[in-house]
Amino acid sequence: MNRVKELIKKNNEREKVMLNENVQIYTNMIVYLRGSELSDYNQEVVREDIIALILEGQDRGDSIQKVMGENYKEICDEIIDAMPKKTKKEKILEFCQIAFNALAVLGLIRLGGVLIDFFTGNKSLIFTLTVGQILQGVLILSMANIMVNHITKNSFDLKGSRLYILVVAIFFTLILLMGYYLKMVVIRLAIWIAVILIFSLFIIAKLIDQKLSNAN
Repeated sequence: MNRVKELIKKNNEREKVMLNENVQIYTNMIVYLRGSELSDYNQEVVREDIIALILEGQDRGDSIQKVMGENYKEICDEIIDAMPKKTKKEKILEFCQIAFNALAVLGLIRLGGVLIDFFTGNKSLIFTLTVGQILQGVLILSMANIMVNHITKNSFDLKGSRLYILVVAIFFTLILLMGYYLKMVVIRLAIWIAVILIFSLFIIAKLIDQKLSNAN
């Protein structure tokens, strides 16, 4: 087990003894931290320190408000500014890892659709992608990234985030429905080739993840 996973496991165990009245603010701080440019390891280091402060306060009978004050976003920003950020190489690798994983999952979903169609006797066992399906995949990845970025950057304003998510979801649904009208096939593969390509994406994503973990 690498040191990132060890620290995650340790932090997960320690946060279990946190009092319920401290959990919400702590969760908001960690969500905000996830949207920073800190590496996974440094995020867990900061998380470890935050947990320690909260638990020490609990032992004294102090709430998280008394321990950290009221401006949690400012506190998080100060901590983040003091820590080393991800390098350009790490950012590129992380983007590729997320993209390959997402493409593999989308490909797996499409593969499931092909198999269902085949076993219900509707279509041949050929993996196809239409313009609409490719557009939907691009939109899913783009919108998911936008939503995650918004949630992490606005974790202390839950009402605003909920409204934003609702608006994005409605807009996203309308775009997806439009994609169904674009039926022109642009990719046609034998099913075994599609399977190899999809699992190759998973393997590449895993290798990149290991490289990032070793770098931390």
